[in-house]
Amino acid sequence: MKVVILCGGKGTRIRGVDDTLPKPMIPIGSQPIVVHIMEHYSHFGYRSFVLCLGYLGNVIRQHFGGTGSSLVEHVAFALPSGISVNVALADTGENTMTGGRVRKIHDLVANQDFLLTYGDGVSDV
Repeated sequence: MKVVILCGGKGTRIRGVDDTLPKPMIPIGSQPIVVHIMEHYSHFGYRSFVLCLGYLGNVIRQHFGGTGSSLVEHVAFALPSGISVNVALADTGENTMTGGRVRKIHDLVANQDFLLTYGDGVSDV
């Protein structure tokens, strides 16, 4: 089962913390928020992620080793815990709203259940 993480919003409510980073890349300790989210899911066995990129998506791509050479890039990434995960970096557009982002990754999750979360929601649920 894939985990879709919405990472494309402009983060207007958190402006001023660091305007050069998208919200999912704001660090908590030594790692960006999105990595903490991925660590949490990977702890429960979920190792395949789709990141829906938009605003400042190039920053997220660079962190995960993407090049920006295509609309969807597949990369392997080692989390700080040492767990290897598969990450699809999907450019879903800078101004696309939530539903539109999910629609744009349809081919990556078609005919299967998937989990969906926002790229700024760290929890211990």
